[in-house]
Order: sequence, then structure tokens, then C-alpha cells
Amino acid sequence: MRFATGEESVKKTRNVLPVIFGNEIEAYSFARLFHETAQLQSLIVAPFPRGPINDSRILRTKFVGRGVLDNEPKMLALMEEIAQENPGTLLIALNNSDQGVRIIARNRSRINSRWALPFAPAETVETANSKTRMAQVYAELGLSVPVVRTLDLSRPGSWLMELSEMPFPVVLKPAESTDLIAHYSQGLAKVEPFETPDELVKKLGQLNEAGVDVPVLVQQLIPGDDTTQWVVNGYIDATGEATAAGSGRVLLGLHTPSYLGNAGLILTDPQGTLVDDAIRLVKHIGLRGFFSIDVKIDPRDGTAYWLDLNPRAGRGHYYLKAGGVDLARALLDDMFEIRGGRQRISREAIFAIIPPQLANATYLRDPELLRQVKAVRQRRGGVVDPLVYERDKNVKRAFYHAVHLAREAKNMRTYYPAPTATGF
Repeated sequence: MRFATGEESVKKTRNVLPVIFGNEIEAYSFARLFHETAQLQSLIVAPFPRGPINDSRILRTKFVGRGVLDNEPKMLALMEEIAQENPGTLLIALNNSDQGVRIIARNRSRINSRWALPFAPAETVETANSKTRMAQVYAELGLSVPVVRTLDLSRPGSWLMELSEMPFPVVLKPAESTDLIAHYSQGLAKVEPFETPDELVKKLGQLNEAGVDVPVLVQQLIPGDDTTQWVVNGYIDATGEATAAGSGRVLLGLHTPSYLGNAGLILTDPQGTLVDDAIRLVKHIGLRGFFSIDVKIDPRDGTAYWLDLNPRAGRGHYYLKAGGVDLARALLDDMFEIRGGRQRISREAIFAIIPPQLANATYLRDPELLRQVKAVRQRRGGVVDPLVYERDKNVKRAFYHAVHLAREAKNMRTYYPAPTATGF
């Protein structure tokens, strides 16, 4: 067995091209990671230009229009086209959408062998995306989960029976993330809270009348503001080892309706809270490649409730780099079969894609946490924004970033002017 030297895999990247599907913050974060780690320029493949990826020197772009990246035949044809356009190159597929990961996992044997596919096998992806199967897995491992029910919107007569033993309050969300895009205009939200069965049934009826006919999930709402939410992310190599992993405490989430559930500020956690259980979980289902997990700790008794396991890196994956964990290095080591690496978070830092000044006394009601955050903010390099990269500065990017932060501050004032007992 060869053991990772840290630089060995980087030396082999001369003919490597990271290909990143998407145009949001996580896409630029991947491009920055590979540029920092191996001085690689990535190819961004996106439907259209967007602020995070525009006017950058560390990437080039290929715009393919809407309806390609989530369409299986078109996506597979696109991947072959990219392979033909880049002969003799090792390609890395980096995709952070549920549908994109599914397409790649289902068609692994049909995709050109020059593609490195850092994702779980198709069966594992389906297990991770199945609330029913994952409930069994959590039970086997002794991990707590909220009560969840799947409802069929085409069968109103079954709703009350399904909800008869459901503890309220609850949240309603699509069973499949792709359904949100198709039915958002008909009233289906990414996540929506309800205090009583009557309120929920009224909403279900409205969706039914609007023609929404997809399964939806009703999930027990665990109390607690944003600071009770945690994230765990990492990478599992081909041998099943967790070569990169870490956790972070959410300080403030995004509250714009279409981005609910995503973190805006994360405090990295050198103590590795929840990491051992997370690794036990992903190994149990045979996951490989990237993973991201959402956990909420009940402030009433300290119970950790495991909410979602995603077989992808996650929108805020760059918080790991802020804490000293390099996902690009983990992936490259795996590609070139360099074994023995083990990265864990080694320093406190704040990952910020909204103004870090929002980590203040208004939103951080725990005095001890507030003091901790203030101390981190005062350190040099204590706040890390993935969009602010010293080696990719220019006037246009600086202007976009200023506008982006102003918009996020306004969104917070509009949608979440003060913390609540549930985070909604």
C-alpha cells in the first residue's frame, strides 16, 4: 500500500480536467478547490451564466441551455461530447444535483472510461434518497430520526389516516427534489411548516386542486433555531475509508423560500461532533465518494436527529476547506490510488456566503456561542467566503460580490428578521 504524501497526487494532475455541472456557489467552490490544490483550471458546464461563475480566471465555461443537465439522454450525450472535445484527458465529474447524481450512478457502465465518477453505486444512491430505507438504517444503527409519512396527493381520503399518529408541528416537502422545480408555481414549497393537522390538510387540498400529483413528505418538526442545525460532510474512497470528513454548526441559514435548508454561516468544529456516527452511517450503506448530512440537535434534551443523507458534496462543502479539510486532495488521492490519507477539521473558522456581520447578538442568543464566534471573526483568516479568492480578483467579480451580500442582507431582513423557536 502506498501512503499519501500530500503532494503525490497533485503531481499527477497534468492531464486532469475537473468538469463541474452547475452555476451556483458550490460550483465555483469546486473550481476554487481544484485551483488551490493542484492549480487546475476547471470546466464549468451550466445552463446559462450566473454571478458565482462569471468573470473568473480559474475556470472556463460551456453553456448548454435549460433542460439538459437533468435529462438522462441529453446528459449522457453531453458527457460523451465533452470526452471527445478533450482527448487524452482524465475527466472528473462534479455534480451537486440529486438528479445529476442519479443519472451518473445509473449509467456508470455507459459513460466513457476517462471519466472519474466520485459517486456511490446506483443502489446506494437510491437507498440514501429513500426515506423508508434510511429509516430502517437509522434504526439499525441506533440513530434518532423525526417521524416521517409519505402522502399521495391524489388520494385525499387517505390523508387523515396517515396523519393519525403524526406528532405536530410538522413540515411538508416534496419527496423528490426534482418535483419542486416542476410544481413550485402550483404552490409546492421546498419546505413549509404547519402547526396543526387542519392547516396541513387545507394545504394538501390546495395542492391537489392545483394539479400537483407527486408524493410529498410530512416530517415531524424538531424545535430549535438555526444554531441547533449541524452539517457533516466528507469523502469515502474506493476502499471504503473516510479519507476526508468534518462537521460544522450552522450559525444562520438561508431563509429565502427557494433556498430554505441551506446554510449561510457555518462554524467549523475541530471536535468532530457527529463525525464518527456519520462515518458509521455512510459505511453501513456502502457509500463511496462525496456525502453530506443534515442533523438537528433538539435543544430540549440534546438528542441528535438525522434528517437527510445526500450522496453528493453539498452546497456549502467549502466549509471543510475553511477548517483544513481538502476534498479535492481526497478525490485526487483516490483517483491515483494513493492510500492512507485521513483529513479532519483542525481549526475553527466561519464559512460565510452571507454577510458575516449577521453572526451577531440578534441571531446568536447563546452568550457563550456569541463570544466564541466573535473570537473567530477577529482572527486573521477566521472568516472564509468561497467567492472571495485572492487569485481570482477583478472589478466585475468584486461588484457582483458586493451586490450579492447586500441582497442576502436584505433577504434576511425580509424573511427572517429575528430568530424563532423553530427556524421558520
